[in-house]
Amino acid sequence: MANGRKGTETPKTGPYGRQGNAGKSSARLLAGIASGGGMVDSDGVVRISLGSMPELIGYNLRLAQLRVFDHFRETLRNAGDPVIATITPGLFRILILVRDNPGLNQSRLAAAVGIDRSTLVPILNKLGKLGLIERRPSRSDGRAHSVHLTFEGASTVGRMEDLVDQHEQEIANSLTKRERTQLIGLLRKLGNS
Repeated sequence: MANGRKGTETPKTGPYGRQGNAGKSSARLLAGIASGGGMVDSDGVVRISLGSMPELIGYNLRLAQLRVFDHFRETLRNAGDPVIATITPGLFRILILVRDNPGLNQSRLAAAVGIDRSTLVPILNKLGKLGLIERRPSRSDGRAHSVHLTFEGASTVGRMEDLVDQHEQEIANSLTKRERTQLIGLLRKLGNS
């Protein structure tokens, strides 16, 4: 949105500090920051001071996360499958956990994902409506439900894994194999601290 002065923009903020108009605005913001710390508008780069933010781990992680998640969504959207196009990185993670732990109960699945069980229920409802998972009464606890992929869910997850592999290669194409391994190791170290 122009603020009346040529070459400047008034940033639109959305949830989590993201630019409005998701794809284009976040891409411009990321491109500007990557090219030296400014926002990019249609006329070129407008430099703004980012202060000490470029030296902060959290700030750089968030920028990387925005870029990775945008690319993930774009890769899945371009697959031409309307179900796959709705899957976010978080939903993909849940589907992988369900596939690799058949019969996992909802409480343990929520704990593995790091969310409250009540938060997991609407997510499972969505995946169920998409035909990807089903809940069955637990054989060991009549009050609990176990979560399973449907036949269609297993097939869809298999197709998504190929797309996610493609996505991973594309986002890490500027890294050597050693740098990629090192980055994953450092991120795991931060995540476990």
